[in-house]
Amino acid sequence: MLSLYRSLLALRRARPALSLGGFLPLEPAPNVLGYLRTHGGSRDAVLLNLSSSPQRLALPGAIERAQVALSTHPARAGRRWGSELLPDEAVVLTVSG
Repeated sequence: MLSLYRSLLALRRARPALSLGGFLPLEPAPNVLGYLRTHGGSRDAVLLNLSSSPQRLALPGAIERAQVALSTHPARAGRRWGSELLPDEAVVLTVSG
């Protein structure tokens, strides 16, 4: 858990959108909290699955093509976003385009 907090803090320092950016709520699915942070050309999406079931999401195109910057399931970090949140998963996505 401490490692996750350290990774989150490091990501927040490295990505201006996560600390300085504007906030746009997303409504990806029931039981999923999501929002987009933007600052300059930087955009990051944060998605949290509040259920113990996988959640398939329909998100705007740019987010669908995002890269997983951080996940509570570490094996997913660095991969392309696949439009499904695992049970109880939280992800930070780097959005390009």
